[in-house]
Amino acid sequence: MLEDAESLLLGAAPRADPFAGVIRIGVCPASLEWRLLDPTALLLRRHPRVRFDVTGASFERMVQQLRNGAVDVALGYDAAFSEWPELKREPIPALRSVLFVRQGHPILSRSPIEQKDLAEYDFTSPSDSRPYGAVIRNIYESQGVDWTRRLHTVDYFPMVRRIVETTDAIGVVDAAHAARETFRQRFATLDDVSIFPPADLCAAVRARWEPQPAVRALLKAFRDAAGSSPTPPS
Repeated sequence: MLEDAESLLLGAAPRADPFAGVIRIGVCPASLEWRLLDPTALLLRRHPRVRFDVTGASFERMVQQLRNGAVDVALGYDAAFSEWPELKREPIPALRSVLFVRQGHPILSRSPIEQKDLAEYDFTSPSDSRPYGAVIRNIYESQGVDWTRRLHTVDYFPMVRRIVETTDAIGVVDAAHAARETFRQRFATLDDVSIFPPADLCAAVRARWEPQPAVRALLKAFRDAAGSSPTPPS
């Protein structure tokens, strides 16, 4: 509340730049941070005095930070935020996720790959909330396997890559990133397995509070950047 009051007073100063200052952006899961690359770059070109404070967390933690004003806007999966009527959501183009494994993984010799085959191996998931949590848990539960003993929940994608590359675990990756030649040299996607529908993303703000000008400008940058292909992580 003190930070909001300070921003309000600063914004009322004569000839003050309403876009100057810090936007507190939350990302859940943190592995989605790369989706900020194009919108934030676009916003900085338009308003050079804006500053970013970006934090990543689990959905459960981030939605509470958004509700109590600790962050100004949160990027995440629309399916998760839709359960909170006090939040207003700005649509962002969907993310298509695919499963991947290390080159030489034993599951690659099976065709077709069935759910019982997936349940033989550990999974790494960027989030235990929707849309991933329920789908992955169902893979194990349908085969009578205790999912709590088989699931890694990891937001940091370099760590996901290392786990998948050095074990028989199955990972989740954005399809645009999986198409890169450098990725294909070390990993293989399970192209005949489609367990996740396209996941709609959103930028969420508090519905009862008018967003700051810089936050409104960021939401516009999300819309404007939607016309081009998102820049995938390196």
